Amino acid sequence: MIASVTEAKRKLLEFARLASVGKTVMLTRRGTPYVVMMSAAEYESIQETLDILSDPEALSSLAKSKEDIQTGRLVSWKDVKNPY
Repeated sequence: MIASVTEAKRKLLEFARLASVGKTVMLTRRGTPYVVMMSAAEYESIQETLDILSDPEALSSLAKSKEDIQTGRLVSWKDVKNPY
């Protein structure tokens, strides 16, 4: 949803409710994107993703995991639970 800041002043609770259920609300100022409203859960998810993407060690581990999947180097859940 896209709305002006002026409209947001009148409909803040409605926009907050929309954001809380997963709708992104873009507020504009003089027709230019200005602020985005989103749920706290979505914000936290984005922050976690940025943390991972900025951590070279985590990125390396992720790349190795993807390679393991592509080459079939996998362990079944059954084997993880009962290794012997």
